[in-house]
Amino acid sequence: MTKPNSESVTVDPCVCGYLARNANDSRRPIVFDELDKRYKYRYTVDGHESLLMIYHCPWCGGVASDSHQKSLFYELNNDACSEFAEIIRSCKTIDEVIAIFGQPNDDESTVIRFNEKPGVSPRADSVRVVTFRQIHPEMSVSIEQQVDGFLSASFSPMPIGDR
Repeated sequence: MTKPNSESVTVDPCVCGYLARNANDSRRPIVFDELDKRYKYRYTVDGHESLLMIYHCPWCGGVASDSHQKSLFYELNNDACSEFAEIIRSCKTIDEVIAIFGQPNDDESTVIRFNEKPGVSPRADSVRVVTFRQIHPEMSVSIEQQVDGFLSASFSPMPIGDR
């Protein structure tokens, strides 16, 4: 386990269960935020509710339970990224990439605008971007055909539970 923040002095987990027992009890200021799976301290300032992340149990000092702090996304697999990058390296066009991986989930054009300069007409170039979410269970692969024709790849982790 890594330290939850730069000021943490321990990586030992909470053993008393205080946060879990008190979370979302309307009489307590502790809530469990389902969105990011973390415990938070709820407080009000000038009539507005705010939330403050809880990294350590206020009772025993242990790190807030790992069982509630799992990532919402898979971790990128470097070997898989390298493997896809190597396959794509031999391609010259997005159509060649599609021939290898099949139809993308998204096929979009993005406009890149260049700064206008006095006396020079503004320029905008269209860039094609395709995204595949079906070729790896834990990540999506996006390929961009840049203005100069060069292909670049980017990899994004998939949300856990989306498949």
